[in-house]
Amino acid sequence: MTFATLLLQTIFSLLVIAALAYGVRLNRKLVELRDGQAAFARAVADLDGAAARAQAGLEALRVATDTAQAELADRVDEARLLAGRLEAAVSDAALSVRRLETAARARVAEPEPTGRTEAETPHRPEPIIIKRTPARPVEPAAEPAALARPSETSTERLRRVAALLRPEPEPVPARAPRAGARPGAAP
Repeated sequence: MTFATLLLQTIFSLLVIAALAYGVRLNRKLVELRDGQAAFARAVADLDGAAARAQAGLEALRVATDTAQAELADRVDEARLLAGRLEAAVSDAALSVRRLETAARARVAEPEPTGRTEAETPHRPEPIIIKRTPARPVEPAAEPAALARPSETSTERLRRVAALLRPEPEPVPARAPRAGARPGAAP
């Protein structure tokens, strides 16, 4: 063995040792890379699960929002219907009050002729008798448009209210038959 061979073998041995050290170091890096890749895969799976839960939550929120919107729209429609009824009732009541006031003024201002002179008739205005009729139960509306009566004119409404305010006619007492009259004969 010559010195040159020994030198070459020594250099070759050092290069093999360096390659071995580099291989060990590279192996560690590869193990770390695999561990990092596994951790990245777990993180992606967790993110995918969180996205799926968020999407399910958003879907539930959308359904709840749609339901709440429909209920709110129903309540707003019902409130508008009731506001229309209330407005009609207030206008009918105001009209009734004006009519009653006018009737009261007319009775006080113009007493009915009785055939007596004014000196014979004591000055007493007739009391105004208001007969109350039982309230009609409120019927549930099949269609809101039917209650609002948009085609009803103010004249028709006045006639309808006047018909409601008209007093019921009092029954006429039957006359007693005259003495000597035949039964069933016209009086």
